[in-house]
Amino acid sequence: MHQKDAIKSVLRFENYEKQYKITGKALEKIFEVVAAGKVIVENSDYIPGSNLPLNETVAAVSFKRSPPSILYCV
Repeated sequence: MHQKDAIKSVLRFENYEKQYKITGKALEKIFEVVAAGKVIVENSDYIPGSNLPLNETVAAVSFKRSPPSILYCV
């Protein structure tokens, strides 16, 4: 549900440049978190088909640097 609210808030910006900027920031964060997760999986004893390793650090770091409220700051 958070994703839907985030998209609605971006669409409220009437200025295309603001929409573009916030979308870019969101995509940067997504790629950062995915890359960190990839490193964790590659360095673990993960066996395809089993549960993925859980790492609270990745989740914590991703929101410490850019809280979900970033969409309301631009």
